[in-house]
Amino acid sequence: MMFLARRLLIVLCVLTIGLQTPAFAGPPQIVGADDLNIYGTKVRFARDCRVPGNAVVWVAPPAQAGEDWSAATGVSVPVALKAGERLNGYFWARAEQPLKVTVTIHGAAPDYKNLAIGTVELTTEWQRFAIDGVAGADLPAGSQFLSIGLGRVQRNVVLGPVMFTTDQLDNLRITRAFAAFQPRSVTEDVQIASVPGVTLAGRLRVPATHGGGPFPAVLLLSGSGPSQRGGFNLLEERLLRDGIAVLTYDKRGIGQSTGQFVDTLENMETDAAAAVLFLRSRPDIDGARIAIAGHSQGGAVGPAVAARDPAIAAVVMFAGPAAPPEPPGPGHEINFVILRDILIKGGAAPAAVARVTATAETLFEAEIREASSKEIGPLREKVIQALMACHFSSEQAEAALTTLRSVVLEAFNAHFDRTLAKLRMPVLALYGSRDEIVPSADHMPAAKKALASNPDAQVIEIADMNHSFHNVRNASAQEQANPGPVAAPEVITLAGDWLNAHLHAAGHR
Repeated sequence: MMFLARRLLIVLCVLTIGLQTPAFAGPPQIVGADDLNIYGTKVRFARDCRVPGNAVVWVAPPAQAGEDWSAATGVSVPVALKAGERLNGYFWARAEQPLKVTVTIHGAAPDYKNLAIGTVELTTEWQRFAIDGVAGADLPAGSQFLSIGLGRVQRNVVLGPVMFTTDQLDNLRITRAFAAFQPRSVTEDVQIASVPGVTLAGRLRVPATHGGGPFPAVLLLSGSGPSQRGGFNLLEERLLRDGIAVLTYDKRGIGQSTGQFVDTLENMETDAAAAVLFLRSRPDIDGARIAIAGHSQGGAVGPAVAARDPAIAAVVMFAGPAAPPEPPGPGHEINFVILRDILIKGGAAPAAVARVTATAETLFEAEIREASSKEIGPLREKVIQALMACHFSSEQAEAALTTLRSVVLEAFNAHFDRTLAKLRMPVLALYGSRDEIVPSADHMPAAKKALASNPDAQVIEIADMNHSFHNVRNASAQEQANPGPVAAPEVITLAGDWLNAHLHAAGHR
């Protein structure tokens, strides 16, 4: 995407801005580094006390240099403009080595019409830069974007907050506006040491509007499959508003985490326990107020970690399996629950899912009756090919098959109802009435039975929710915009209220 110059732009360090000081038409709008939209390259969030809000984002050079807009950072302009009105944008930036970048204020696709365009030279020192342009027509808030082209850069660029106003402010007022800026959260990419050879790439988000901490925290665990940090966007935002920090991480061997991806419960429990220890090592986290909330597989891992760590303050299970398995044999259903979950998340067609399940069951039958390697070899290859037909790479298919065959997963349900019975901290177990992967009719009774002796345990079914906790009858705009798990507003409210009450109450025990 190329931007063509349409209007004159002056871009300069705001330290040299003029001294006109008309009255404010409204407070400046500031967007923190956490909310910058960056595409085409990798990013790393960090703290830096030299910029307002103390939060920055490091943007790496793209893997392959292209034109300016093959990689870029952008932010929606939250200010409505009238025809003839001037928009002033101010942003903080620096680079690992001096370099020039293109900056624009522009409209949306398909023409990306420029309101302003220019070039700035970044240095190794933090600077405030300015860009301004005049609206040629009435423009609603959110219709324009400030973008910085990064497709040609060959060194790291570091970005801070961005401010927009229709006032012509002098340097003192700009300085005061930025000094008063307080982001809702500060995001930091962190490294979590697990077993030797495994370092988890995590993302810790700490609230910034609830004092200096230490804060309660929730470790968020995703379901089965090769998941990366994040994904619980709406739940994270709710918790941060309540003054609760959140931690997510790339599973081992996925994203920027090291190690080999084999999605067994043993591996996932080990890594989750390491994440809890990491949180307790942080001075900004209250180690006595750490909860674990997990979805699907994560809803099994969280209670298993808490059963061995009674200092965990609370546990939330979103569709966490709890029912005992069918009689042992080649059809042990939990293997196929996990398998179907992985395939459906990957977008596999129903016929392809059925083919994988059938081939895997045939293989397991042969292994149980201890068939010869001559017979098992071709059966195993059929499973691998069926998985690859569902868009798995050969490596992912091998890892998925290893997972399915693991002793830990074969005992998944049988071990889990016993795990729940050990929990003495508060527990919230949520199930969807329309969940076809972990059906509430099977798993809610088992969860209630296992948690019967826990006076602060609740098991709740939520109407019309599927396995991902999206409403199958009336999906909200929030759910549609956030395709990850746990997006329905009623689920966010229920879990958020519960965690807020229990974690803040834990600080007064």
